[in-house]
Amino acid sequence: MTFIIIVLLIVVFWPWITKWIKGFLSRRAEDAIRRMMGMPSRKEEQRRRKEQEKEQRHNTYTNNAYSRTERSHEAARRDAVKAMKEYAVDVEYVEIREESRSE
Repeated sequence: MTFIIIVLLIVVFWPWITKWIKGFLSRRAEDAIRRMMGMPSRKEEQRRRKEQEKEQRHNTYTNNAYSRTERSHEAARRDAVKAMKEYAVDVEYVEIREESRSE
Protein backbone atom coordinates (compact mmCIF):
# COMPACT_ATOMS: atom_id res chain seq x y z
CA MET A 1 0.00 0.00 0.00
CA THR A 2 2.78 2.45 0.93
CA PHE A 3 4.62 1.58 -2.27
CA ILE A 4 1.55 2.42 -4.36
CA ILE A 5 1.16 5.82 -2.63
CA ILE A 6 4.83 6.61 -3.24
CA VAL A 7 4.53 5.68 -6.93
CA LEU A 8 1.38 7.80 -7.27
CA LEU A 9 3.08 10.79 -5.63
CA ILE A 10 6.06 10.43 -7.97
CA VAL A 11 3.77 10.26 -11.00
CA VAL A 12 1.73 13.28 -9.87
CA PHE A 13 4.70 15.44 -8.95
CA TRP A 14 6.98 14.28 -11.80
CA PRO A 15 7.10 17.66 -13.64
CA TRP A 16 8.24 19.47 -10.48
CA ILE A 17 10.71 16.72 -9.60
CA THR A 18 12.35 16.86 -13.05
CA LYS A 19 12.45 20.65 -12.92
CA TRP A 20 14.18 20.55 -9.52
CA ILE A 21 16.67 17.89 -10.69
CA LYS A 22 17.55 19.89 -13.84
CA GLY A 23 18.07 23.04 -11.77
CA PHE A 24 20.21 21.18 -9.24
CA LEU A 25 22.40 19.66 -11.96
CA SER A 26 22.78 22.97 -13.82
CA ARG A 27 23.81 24.74 -10.59
CA ARG A 28 26.41 22.03 -9.91
CA ALA A 29 27.72 22.32 -13.48
CA GLU A 30 27.92 26.11 -13.16
CA ASP A 31 29.83 25.81 -9.87
CA ALA A 32 32.25 23.33 -11.46
CA ILE A 33 32.87 25.65 -14.43
CA ARG A 34 33.36 28.61 -12.10
CA ARG A 35 35.85 26.62 -10.03
CA MET A 36 37.79 25.66 -13.18
CA MET A 37 37.90 29.28 -14.34
CA GLY A 38 38.97 30.58 -10.95
CA MET A 39 35.79 32.60 -10.44
CA PRO A 40 34.04 32.94 -7.09
CA SER A 41 31.16 30.59 -6.40
CA ARG A 42 27.56 31.74 -6.59
CA LYS A 43 27.31 31.75 -2.80
CA GLU A 44 30.40 33.95 -2.52
CA GLU A 45 29.01 36.35 -5.12
CA GLN A 46 25.71 36.54 -3.21
CA ARG A 47 27.58 37.26 0.01
CA ARG A 48 29.61 40.02 -1.69
CA ARG A 49 26.45 41.49 -3.22
CA LYS A 50 24.74 41.54 0.19
CA GLU A 51 27.77 43.25 1.74
CA GLN A 52 27.80 45.85 -1.04
CA GLU A 53 24.08 46.50 -0.61
CA LYS A 54 24.55 46.83 3.14
CA GLU A 55 27.45 49.25 2.62
CA GLN A 56 25.43 51.20 0.06
CA ARG A 57 22.49 51.49 2.48
CA HIS A 58 24.91 52.68 5.18
CA ASN A 59 26.44 55.26 2.82
CA THR A 60 22.98 56.41 1.77
CA TYR A 61 21.99 56.81 5.43
CA THR A 62 25.11 58.80 6.29
CA ASN A 63 24.73 60.97 3.15
CA ASN A 64 21.12 61.68 4.05
CA ALA A 65 22.12 62.60 7.60
CA TYR A 66 24.87 64.88 6.23
CA SER A 67 22.53 66.56 3.77
CA ARG A 68 19.96 67.08 6.55
CA THR A 69 22.53 68.89 8.70
CA GLU A 70 23.69 70.87 5.69
CA ARG A 71 20.10 71.87 4.93
CA SER A 72 19.60 72.99 8.52
CA HIS A 73 22.78 75.10 8.31
CA GLU A 74 21.57 76.61 5.07
CA ALA A 75 18.20 77.42 6.66
CA ALA A 76 20.00 79.04 9.59
CA ARG A 77 22.04 81.18 7.18
CA ARG A 78 18.90 82.28 5.35
CA ASP A 79 17.27 83.19 8.66
CA ALA A 80 20.33 85.20 9.66
CA VAL A 81 20.34 87.11 6.37
CA LYS A 82 16.61 87.75 6.71
CA ALA A 83 17.11 89.06 10.25
CA MET A 84 19.94 91.36 9.14
CA LYS A 85 17.79 92.82 6.37
CA GLU A 86 14.88 93.22 8.75
CA TYR A 87 16.82 95.10 11.41
CA ALA A 88 19.21 96.97 9.15
CA VAL A 89 19.33 100.74 9.57
CA ASP A 90 20.51 103.13 6.89
CA VAL A 91 23.10 105.54 8.22
CA GLU A 92 24.29 108.65 6.48
CA TYR A 93 27.75 109.90 7.14
CA VAL A 94 30.13 112.49 5.85
CA GLU A 95 33.71 111.61 5.22
CA ILE A 96 36.20 114.24 6.24
CA ARG A 97 39.73 114.15 4.92
CA GLU A 98 42.33 116.28 6.58
CA GLU A 99 45.54 116.87 4.77
CA SER A 100 48.47 118.69 6.14
CA ARG A 101 51.59 119.71 4.34
CA SER A 102 54.80 120.91 5.70
CA GLU A 103 57.56 122.38 3.65
